Amino acid sequence: DYARCMQELVFSPLGLKHATLNPTSDAAKPHMPLANGMQSVPELTGDNSQGSARVHLCAQDAGTWLSFLLRAARGDEGSTIQQAFQPQIAVYPVVDFNNGLPVALAYGFGWHVSTFRGRRLFNHGGGGRGWRAMALLDPECDTAVMVFASHEGGGVEALALTLLDQACGETPEDWDGLLSVRAKREMKARNAAMDLREKPAEGSVDGSGVRGVYANTVTGRVHIETDRNALHFRAEDAPAFNARLAPLSDGVLKFEFENPAMHTMPNDPLFQARFLRRPGGRVALKTTYFGTLEKT
Repeated sequence: DYARCMQELVFSPLGLKHATLNPTSDAAKPHMPLANGMQSVPELTGDNSQGSARVHLCAQDAGTWLSFLLRAARGDEGSTIQQAFQPQIAVYPVVDFNNGLPVALAYGFGWHVSTFRGRRLFNHGGGGRGWRAMALLDPECDTAVMVFASHEGGGVEALALTLLDQACGETPEDWDGLLSVRAKREMKARNAAMDLREKPAEGSVDGSGVRGVYANTVTGRVHIETDRNALHFRAEDAPAFNARLAPLSDGVLKFEFENPAMHTMPNDPLFQARFLRRPGGRVALKTTYFGTLEKT
């Protein structure tokens, strides 16, 4: 299985003594800024996310892993693993070249191939609700940085760039401010394209008579229930997304999630829905995140 492959092919050969796929009793817990400050929230990335989301590491193991990656990026660990750092997919730059942030030009196998301060940089971030991670590899400076944080926000990438600058003898920029501007610009453009209030109604219907089971091949089955004139979204396979569907305008509904890990953050995508009347009278649920679900 995947856990054994990781242990036998990665953890043991490299001497990662504490690396594990599942959280231990001393693992940091995800946190979100809720009403009373930073609070622990449920972990949403389960076993089905293990191939792409998280290995639990201590600082010593993280340092060992980064040292291996630097050698691999230079070709010192053989040509096979070096392919991870070779461009495989071209990336069209969508950020301002003049703002100093890393500019991704391609994607390798698990690593963005970027330019930064005139040097080749390999980077990849990740996270779930309530935790963030960023890794940077700068082979020319023989330096690597990894930052873990058990909270939300863009500060992880800014801190990683600052640490890289300091290690390479550079004067850090206001990375937090630059990243905040970029994130807001990207969020604004993305949400403008997603917003169902800006889309044709396509025979939208009100909330009456919509109770039932809806499904598509990706999201699975979703139950739309009513309770005291309120609509509720119940996902069979992903209960973390259970929510009340509250009216916005023009027949568009917004998700008000029950799980505290889904507390709305400033740069989150829009979670909206609208009921549609199909030819023949069938009802469908169009959403910005889960696709269109047909009533079964």
